[in-house]
Amino acid sequence: MYFYRDMRFIRILSYSDDTDSDDDGVEDSVDPHRLVSDVEKVDLPNIYSGIDYLNVDGANGGDQGWWGYYDKSLKQFYTSEDYRMGYSGCGVMAMTDLELYLTTQNAGYQAPYQTISYNSTNGNISKADYMSYAEFNRDNVYLLMATPVDDIVGVIPTDMVMGIENYLKKNNHPYQQAVWAPTLSKTGMISRIETMISNGIPVVFSYHSFIEDIRMYGSDKDAITMGDNKLQSPRSHYMTIIGYTKYLRDNGKDYGYILKVESWGNIYYINYDEYAKKISILSNILEIK
Repeated sequence: MYFYRDMRFIRILSYSDDTDSDDDGVEDSVDPHRLVSDVEKVDLPNIYSGIDYLNVDGANGGDQGWWGYYDKSLKQFYTSEDYRMGYSGCGVMAMTDLELYLTTQNAGYQAPYQTISYNSTNGNISKADYMSYAEFNRDNVYLLMATPVDDIVGVIPTDMVMGIENYLKKNNHPYQQAVWAPTLSKTGMISRIETMISNGIPVVFSYHSFIEDIRMYGSDKDAITMGDNKLQSPRSHYMTIIGYTKYLRDNGKDYGYILKVESWGNIYYINYDEYAKKISILSNILEIK
């Protein structure tokens, strides 16, 4: 039996002894609607099997930690570009990963001012090549604004917009316009995220709060319950959305979203409700349309 809800058909199943009666990926023991297939998981397309986002010698994208971290307990300024990348390079990483995802997914794509080699069989980019590519972006495209005195400010959105638009136009990508902070609406933002993912474009976004961390989990289930087993909790950070889980809430009336994000070369999950509370110019997305 089927009924129509929110522009799509949902199948109602009779009771069975399966651990997941409705085949929606959520076990009956924790599924509030175990007879309704009401969970939708959407990921970026990838021509390389087994790869969530970007293959960098086995990591899922770049990790700013590869450049090392500065120990503030030493109470001294630092001048090394490596240390600056370690503290404030998340924006450079996010934009570099975005370029390289599009490059490895589309034959013939390259950045306007540099090239990179990757394995055409599995999409692998060597860590050394990746770091050289990111360092070029840091110094020439997505400028890292942090100084030895101020390690908070990273990439400014205007550089992100100009840099990625140049890349997209150079490669004649079907979507060539980039806009930072296109909306401050919770529903408007998630709609834009859904559209970009469906268009095969990762969503670079930022989270910033002076007092509250954002909780990042190891699974979408953990992100829904928002328990204590979070893996990361940054207070100011650029990341990339590479998919999402859409689920019917307990009230049976509207949907919640869990963002699948990449950062530090790993995959994490963020409850969109928590993120949406902080939407502002500083906590927003880079829309490509």
